[in-house]
Amino acid sequence: MRMSIQKKALRMTTNKTDAKILHPELSFAIVGACFDVHNELGRFAREKQYADALEERFRADGLRYVREFRLGDSRNVVDFLVEEKIILELKTVRFLTTSYFRQIQNYLQQARVDLGLLINFSDIALQPRRILRISDSHSQSFVDSPGSHSDPFVDSDGPIRI
Repeated sequence: MRMSIQKKALRMTTNKTDAKILHPELSFAIVGACFDVHNELGRFAREKQYADALEERFRADGLRYVREFRLGDSRNVVDFLVEEKIILELKTVRFLTTSYFRQIQNYLQQARVDLGLLINFSDIALQPRRILRISDSHSQSFVDSPGSHSDPFVDSDGPIRI
């Protein structure tokens, strides 16, 4: 009897092992490059220095990328578009606020890319954030009115506490 209770505890609905991860090999390569650059430059360099070092690393690894990719007629410029599959947005800020998450979600919507990586190089320990593009049925109000709080994943302009 006791054994069956323990087995049920291990099979929580939140422990989904069949979850699909978008572009696992490519995102692993990008995040690995980010960790290498962070270890090399530390946490007090400027965003451009991190981007320059990542560009060298991507070139050496044979990854196709576009740096400072302009999205259509907007003034939005993505730091990196890697293999036309992942948007990589670099930050050097004290902490990430919801505005940075909104920014990358907006980029994902405009570029029609499903996965974005948000990297804050100022963190003591690098903590890459994976951001998935919200489906089109939820995106219209989010993209048209970035100040709106109708998005279920955004509740304030304050810092994200993780």
